[in-house]
This record gives sequence, structure tokens and C-alpha cells, in this order.
Amino acid sequence: MPTKILRHISAAYGVDTNNDGFFNILLDPDSEGYGLVASANGSNYGSKEQNSSSPYGSGQRRCGIVFDLAQIPSGSKIVSAMLDLKFISAQGGGSYEFHGFGDCSVTLPSLTWTDKLAGPFPNYVPFPLDVSVYAQNLFSAHSYCAGFSIRNVASVGGQAWDAVDVSVRPDRAPSLTVDYELGGITISEEGGLTISLPLSTRQVRILFGVTNDGGGLIMLPNGHIVRVPPYPPDPFFQELTQGITEFARGLGVRQITLEGIAPSTEIRRETIHMVAKALEEMLQAVKKELIRIKDES
Repeated sequence: MPTKILRHISAAYGVDTNNDGFFNILLDPDSEGYGLVASANGSNYGSKEQNSSSPYGSGQRRCGIVFDLAQIPSGSKIVSAMLDLKFISAQGGGSYEFHGFGDCSVTLPSLTWTDKLAGPFPNYVPFPLDVSVYAQNLFSAHSYCAGFSIRNVASVGGQAWDAVDVSVRPDRAPSLTVDYELGGITISEEGGLTISLPLSTRQVRILFGVTNDGGGLIMLPNGHIVRVPPYPPDPFFQELTQGITEFARGLGVRQITLEGIAPSTEIRRETIHMVAKALEEMLQAVKKELIRIKDES
């Protein structure tokens, strides 16, 4: 199963300077020397003493981080997504919640968006944190910016986590580790046979029909000929494509014998019989359809 380690594309934290529930200052990580901070009202990173030199006051801090899910191949299914932030230190306990947001960068509104994913966790956050369902829901909806905010919902305490770039400290950089299954295209033939094409199959060759919800024949890169049913199913088409399939197979085998790959007079004779039978089946299907149309009119 493929695994991709995603690195953050945005990280910041906000300050509620008036302690009124509205965050009005957005800061880059380490603006106050603590990394990404989530702290309670009345304290900066857990204690008023640590706030003495901060020009941003003692209001609540709330942090956010964003990852880009578009790095996962389109059509895949996310099986597991684990968010990991490296702990720096904590002061005074606290109780922490995780919320999600869909912005592609951390903004002040995104820090107040309410979509709780996990928590509350008393005293510390148990990283790595499982966010698989949230990530898959975003990915299925073609919303590729996975944002996470951390807030301390207690009246005391605070924690800080690293937001260092992977090029600086790969061992300390935030990460979203995603395990995923490659998706594909499923084609069901008449008779119940189902063929799944991996995403690596960039194209197939259309031999006949298929467009506008119609049935037809396609050839896979490995040479396999697949009959694609129409939607809704059409009895005439089913009979006709059966004959076309046999006709194509007969000509294909005949070409092989003519090229000397498998020279045999008997095989060539049988392929001609196969082609003739296929043409007869198609002719009978056309006659039946003409009779049906006549009866309807």
C-alpha cells in the first residue's frame, strides 16, 4: 500500500488580545519564540510571567496548520491519515481540542471555525493523531486543503509544538502521513465479468461505440477486448456486440497466422469459420431488430 508523508503548506497562530472570543492578530510560528502555541485565556503559553515581554498581550492563543491532499493520486482511497506535531513544552496543564477547516492557509476566521475532530485531551495531545475519516471526506469531496486548529478549552495552561520546515529539521517538521489505495476504473461486461483498471492505465482504445452512454468495445493496453454495456442495457446491442467481439477475435487470430507467428492452415480455416459465424449472428440480430421496430410502428 503506498504511503506519502505530507508536509505543511501553512502554519500560524492567532491571539485574542481582548479575551472576547475574537482572534485579531495572526502570527507566524516562533513570533514569540514558542513555535505553534495553544494557550488559555489570561496566559501566554501557560503563565503570565512568560508574557511579560510580549507586545501582543496575555490573550488566548490558538494555532492552525494546513496540508495539501492534492499530492495523493486522484481517485485513490485514503485508508489512514496520521497527524504528527513535535512537542516542545507545556505549562500548567490545559485541555485541548482539534478542529478542522478547509482553507488553504491559516487565517483568523479559520481559527474560530467549529468542526471538532477530536478531544478534549487533558494536559497533553496524544500525537500522532488519527484524522483518517476527516481526510478521506475532504479528499472524496475534491477539497484538498486539510486544515487543523488546536485550541485550549481550559482556563489555564498552554502547549507549544514545532513548525520548523522539513529542510531545516526533518526530524522535527510537522507531518501528515497518508496510507492510500490506488483507485481505478471498473468495467462490467455482460455475463458478470468485472475488470478493474488501475490509474496507471492512461487510455484504452475504443473499437466501437461507447460514447453518450452507449455500449461498445474497447481494447485494454494488454490487448484484452472488453465489451462495455450500454446504459440502460439494450438487448439488440448485446446481441450485436457479441457478434462483433467474435468477429474481431477471429480476424486477430487470422492476422497472427498470416504473420507467421503461429502458421497453420487448419487455424486459418477455423478463424474464417469464426468470422462467418460472427457475421451470421450480427445479421440475425439486425433482422430481429428490424422486425421489432416494424411491430412497434
